[in-house]
Amino acid sequence: MEAAIGVMIKTMSSHYKDDVLVKVLVAGLESNSIIADHLLEFQLLKWENDGKTAEQVSTLLKLNEASPDKFMNRLEMVWVEYVYVLIRSNPDLSNVLMTDATMARIAKILDSALADDMTLLGVRVQELRDEQYTQWIQRDITLENAKVMLLKEGVDEKLIKTIRSGYANFLRETRYEDPLPRLRRV
Repeated sequence: MEAAIGVMIKTMSSHYKDDVLVKVLVAGLESNSIIADHLLEFQLLKWENDGKTAEQVSTLLKLNEASPDKFMNRLEMVWVEYVYVLIRSNPDLSNVLMTDATMARIAKILDSALADDMTLLGVRVQELRDEQYTQWIQRDITLENAKVMLLKEGVDEKLIKTIRSGYANFLRETRYEDPLPRLRRV
């Protein structure tokens, strides 16, 4: 069966462009089919072998187009899975998380994915969120800097509050101190 699935996937990828395959991928995510899993795995590896960056895949998936529907959530999950593939093959995560996409976009997508009850990738999403926070720490981004950066990128106040709260918890759990000293109210 594996060989037949492999032939089917290679045939599809040689006849259809990435944008059509993405639609097939998302439709396959509706099912728990082995074929859908293999197709997703193959497409992710194909993008990686083609040298696609996280930003290029984001553009291909049209993640810039704001849409709260379930189709968009599934596209976000395909993107998260791709970032995870890049991370597994590239231990220098700053290349993936800091250069190829803005931190604010990642924050929005991760927040959306974490809020999606249908996701099977929740653990991976949380790992990516933790990695993003680690990157912020390494770049000396304080809670206040994070807020300013996210506001500049058009992130709404409610999401900023959620992200800052998560970042503060991460700082406490990992025993990092916010590089900006806390000001006391008198």
